Amino acid sequence: MAQKALKRKKQNQYLRCISEGESLVLDPTDGTELLADATDVFIDIDPDFKRWGITKKERATQKQPVRVYEMIRDATFAQMFYSLSPKKQGFRLTQAQIKQFIKKHQSWLRTDGYATFFLFKSNNQFFVAGVDLTSAGTLLVRVLRFANSHVWHAGYRLRLVVPKLA
Repeated sequence: MAQKALKRKKQNQYLRCISEGESLVLDPTDGTELLADATDVFIDIDPDFKRWGITKKERATQKQPVRVYEMIRDATFAQMFYSLSPKKQGFRLTQAQIKQFIKKHQSWLRTDGYATFFLFKSNNQFFVAGVDLTSAGTLLVRVLRFANSHVWHAGYRLRLVVPKLA
């Protein structure tokens, strides 16, 4: 019986959960806060948020537990997120939730200018917000297309934050 449980809980080949056992919870949001306007959090905001029209208000959300993963093998966004589930829809946050995570759980961000990634959806397209916490303690945010085929190097221990699914 124990062997069956081990087989079901197959280790992820790209990511390792580093927040297991921690209580990381996001409060409900009204969906009105957008990353393009988050000058109260970020010192630098990628102009592609506005260029690509990622400026529409989003859905309100309920209380949401989240998990933080760290890369253990080189991967694209698709490989990272699909390694968690074949349905990327379940692993997205809203921009308001991303902003709240950064304010509430900043200690979980990757430091020294390396990225922490958040999957979100806008205009029926998937995007990834890359948040960098510099060694000076400032925050930068950029936006990348989910379909980007860039292979991210695991040696930098980049992180992902996703909803914890039941």
